[in-house]
Amino acid sequence: MSRVTILQVPYDSGYRGFGMGLGPERLLARGAADRLKRTGHEVDVEMIDVDPEGPVIEPGFTFLVLRRLADRVRGTVGAGSFPLVLAGNCMTSVATTAGLDPEGLGVVWFDAHGDLNTPETSPSAFLDGMALTCLMGRCWKGATAGIEGFKPLPLENAILVGARDLDPGERELIESTGLVHLSPGDLEGGTVVSRVLDELRGRVRRVHLHLDLDVLDPSVATFNRFAAPGGLAIEQVEVMIDAMAERFEIAAAAATAFDPQFDDDCRASAAALKIIEMIGRAILPRERQPRGRFPNPGFGDRTGR
Repeated sequence: MSRVTILQVPYDSGYRGFGMGLGPERLLARGAADRLKRTGHEVDVEMIDVDPEGPVIEPGFTFLVLRRLADRVRGTVGAGSFPLVLAGNCMTSVATTAGLDPEGLGVVWFDAHGDLNTPETSPSAFLDGMALTCLMGRCWKGATAGIEGFKPLPLENAILVGARDLDPGERELIESTGLVHLSPGDLEGGTVVSRVLDELRGRVRRVHLHLDLDVLDPSVATFNRFAAPGGLAIEQVEVMIDAMAERFEIAAAAATAFDPQFDDDCRASAAALKIIEMIGRAILPRERQPRGRFPNPGFGDRTGR
């Protein structure tokens, strides 16, 4: 695909232009569209803005935003463009997958946190901490039913990458269900990742790449108030994205949870822009892929697809 539409979603917990909701604007101002153009794409930018009739409080407002975003993802794909969502919160991936054809879709979810709580297990009641369980149809079922195209993602079609700050209920869910969880250590050497991605490829051919930027270690950059030590290096993210591009059609991508107030030294925005450029390369048509882009033989090569 040679056209990318950046869908800018400037909300954090139902508030517009607040906290992590300011991240998309900062990344665009720092040249996110230019980074994609550099990789060979034509780029459009579209704002997802919601002005409800009458008062709506969180979490109801968040689901209004999700319904609007799902419609625009659907329209973007229908126009032959790749949807790249820049958003404050991870809940947007519920809408992104709804706007795609969810049938036969997988998700690779990069995050410092599990996002696997429910209203019953969450210590904080933070809605965004329920994003992946919501995507898998394990909570907020009435609200997700109002998002056109939404279908719960089978648990076996999800891979959680880099999570290390987990609540007790999230750990219990991972242990009781067998949800695939790759710790930062699992990314070393490539053997575990190759096996897990190959197993997923036996079930799906298309994936949504969800990337909460705080999956990176704070030594790389601090993206928000939820930063947790023991995260990924940017090179690990790159190798993982390349391995995904070798095995799947990346149907959509998201970069979320960047709060510009933590970017005084510009390290966070610089790291985010590198990742956006990585995504741009990964979604190029195969014949336009740069040679030598997959240097780690442990993650497979072009002849072994």
